[in-house]
Amino acid sequence: VTATPFPQPSGLLTLLDQIAGETDLANAQQIADYLILLPSYPADLSQPDHVYVQDADGVMTILVWVDAQQPEQVTMSLQLIPQGSWVIEKGQPAIIKETSVNGQRAIWVVGPYPLKLTNGNMDFVRLIDGHVLIWEDGTITYRLETDMTLEEAVKIAQSLQPIP
Repeated sequence: VTATPFPQPSGLLTLLDQIAGETDLANAQQIADYLILLPSYPADLSQPDHVYVQDADGVMTILVWVDAQQPEQVTMSLQLIPQGSWVIEKGQPAIIKETSVNGQRAIWVVGPYPLKLTNGNMDFVRLIDGHVLIWEDGTITYRLETDMTLEEAVKIAQSLQPIP
């Protein structure tokens, strides 16, 4: 008998499998006490490939899109963080530039954000080596992680709409 090597999952897929609270958009919207908005830009963007809901002194929603050609690579991550969440106070990134989203102050930063892994520990993890656009709309803080340019990130941020 010859041993057949078992394919090893990539580091990212292993990480995504360890993030607590994976669910679907419909369930996430039922859990969240705020409207979950999805980007409509770029026009060919589908719904997120992964959806997570976590308790961070309020319901935090994490939406993750992966590259269809390289599913082990995250192309974009959008976090919806409620007012009063400890996430806002604990994750103090380095500000690179100030900008705006729909007339509201926004910042373009570098820095990690916390994800709760299934073993219950909190880790600071970056799903994308890029920048983060952070802005508020009402009582929700949005964090858009992407390797796109600031201009593209603002277009994505300004395109948020309710789940179809």
